[in-house]
Amino acid sequence: MTRKLSLLVATCFFLCRAQGNAQGTTGSIWGTVRDQQGAVVPGATVRAVNEETGMMRTAVADLAGRYAMPSLSPGNYRVSAGQPGFQTVAHRNRIDRGAGSGTR
Repeated sequence: MTRKLSLLVATCFFLCRAQGNAQGTTGSIWGTVRDQQGAVVPGATVRAVNEETGMMRTAVADLAGRYAMPSLSPGNYRVSAGQPGFQTVAHRNRIDRGAGSGTR
């Protein structure tokens, strides 16, 4: 039986932020990977794929379930999280050039 990572619900909508740098041309995606019960999932692999260019960035959640992907080019990203024993979950996120605040 697999458990579903609640990256879509807990992380991407509430904790994961795609933020553009108002002075620069890049942004970041970061957050915390949690399961459906709200427990952190250390060691989860998080991938962000730019839907326009195909560029992929990978991060591994730390012991507190946190991950960060700095210096991403603006664009639409498909962000997914997976871990053995869990169902992989994906969500779309956007990084805008010159955005002054993060989006949830």
